[in-house]
Amino acid sequence: MPRLHSAVPFHALHDHARVAALAAALVLLPACSLLGGGDALSTMPVSSTAPGTDERAAAAEAALAAASQAWRDGDALAAMSIATRALHAGAPPEHETRLRRIRARARETLLSEQVVQLTVLPTLDAVADGSDVAGVVRFQNRSSAPVGVDRTAEDSSESLVILDVTRRDYDVYGNVRVTEFTVHVPLGRDLELAPGARAEVPFAIRADDTRLTHTGFATLEIRGQLRAVAIRVGATEFFDALPLEPAVVRVFQRGYEPLAEDPMGSLVKAVAKRSPPHILIAAELLAPGERARGVELLNAAADDDPPLAFVCKAAVDRLNDLLAGGDE
Repeated sequence: MPRLHSAVPFHALHDHARVAALAAALVLLPACSLLGGGDALSTMPVSSTAPGTDERAAAAEAALAAASQAWRDGDALAAMSIATRALHAGAPPEHETRLRRIRARARETLLSEQVVQLTVLPTLDAVADGSDVAGVVRFQNRSSAPVGVDRTAEDSSESLVILDVTRRDYDVYGNVRVTEFTVHVPLGRDLELAPGARAEVPFAIRADDTRLTHTGFATLEIRGQLRAVAIRVGATEFFDALPLEPAVVRVFQRGYEPLAEDPMGSLVKAVAKRSPPHILIAAELLAPGERARGVELLNAAADDDPPLAFVCKAAVDRLNDLLAGGDE
């Protein structure tokens, strides 16, 4: 069985060597389509003495284990290199899909962590019903080489930031409705980033997309990717779609601001006043450290006042989701 040599951990290299090693590792892989296409494998000559099926399966299994371990250890460069070599050697179909998945995730991680990081930064994390959501997408050069992103190129479409927004509407009866929409954000200019430098591209989600049509609140989970004409790192060009670090914005009914000043106190008052909308909104506004106490309070309120149980259960379900690591 062929021996698998792990790559040198990326963080152990000096700055210039890091850029060179990363560029060399990435350019040997097929660039992803600007339209988010597949993970095609480069054509490699097949040896006339290719190993048999059993040997290939054993080698692929060993490579999968090694790549998975490297990924768990945080060494994305090693994970990508191991998976790529195994795919070039000819992995059986039952291993190929998993190796491709590891390679794609590792490549994406390397580009976003070691080349340019993109982060969604809303101006506010909570807005009133029917308000625009404004913010910026921040580009940060995390490499030791200059990074450039051109706004457009001859015979090519413009570079765009694609915001994929998932809207979840929560009502006082515990119903959750999920809708999705996309916002296209042109760069507007060429970006040139020195090592460590930042640039910001503004975005806006229209008020029409934040209107509430129910009694409750909504969350907007903003994810997406940069689809660039090309990304230049020193003398190397990449054509990958880079992911954005996501953000969540909450949309509340107008007049919610007083509840936000003291969410726990507001929740206690809302239960005493038997106000379902205020119970749900105040529970959503609780700080992370107050959520467990909020669950206890709401469960007690449901037992003490059965007509309020419907909204107390809706709020408890949402708080339990947040406590389990749901969207913030």
